Amino acid sequence: ISESTAFLMASMLADVINSGTAYRARQAGFTLPAAGKTGTTNDYVDAWFVGFTPQVVTGVWIGFDQPKTIIRGGYAGEVAVPTWANFMKVATKGHKPEWIARPSDIAGTNVCRLSGLLPNDGCDGVDVVSRDGSVESRSMIYTEYFVRGTQPSAVCSLHPRRSFMDALAGAFGKDTGPPPIPSDSAALPTPPARPTTGTSPGGAAGAGSPAGASREEAEAPRRRGFWSRVLGRGDDNRKEEEEKKRQDEQKKAQEQQKKGGGR
Repeated sequence: ISESTAFLMASMLADVINSGTAYRARQAGFTLPAAGKTGTTNDYVDAWFVGFTPQVVTGVWIGFDQPKTIIRGGYAGEVAVPTWANFMKVATKGHKPEWIARPSDIAGTNVCRLSGLLPNDGCDGVDVVSRDGSVESRSMIYTEYFVRGTQPSAVCSLHPRRSFMDALAGAFGKDTGPPPIPSDSAALPTPPARPTTGTSPGGAAGAGSPAGASREEAEAPRRRGFWSRVLGRGDDNRKEEEEKKRQDEQKKAQEQQKKGGGR
């Protein structure tokens, strides 16, 4: 295969470790730039993970000589990846955090994570519903790699630029923007999977990205003041209203319990 194809494939497989099914490698403390792929067979009979750095390739298989279920829910990311990470921490001890050099015909371009198109201002602050039900403002902008000449030219239409009146309404908790999206559908990196050191794109931190933001970069939840809410979204007001509503409901429930106990 061509050098550019190899780089693009390695870049995609790096996402598996940094923010995909093998994110537990980062949780286990393996911080070098790396890439790989998990594999789980039917009925959890086999759990595979094959991963590599520019210097070392390692494959891990977990299973029985006579095929049977390893453990119910025994996905490779839970079973094989931690073993791979623990071995690689020893096997690569002393190695420098190097990654595959980007070929000259590969360009890094900022895109919207949801549309795959060039981002606009709205892509930088999208409301996302976490698994615990909380709403956070997250950036959908990240750096993707393309063979030069194949980069997108259209601009994302999913997150249009907000007008001043929309922003002002958002500052007072009357946000007129699109409804929040589930975090899973946004394919956002899992924060615990991202260590604080590394190089882009195979590393976890991505400080070396040509556009200043790696494929794996995830925006931390942002708490905004008044003027940033005017220019962005009314997250604080909305959260305060939700908290007040929750407290009122708890108070009513407690009062009803007291009334019921006195009968």
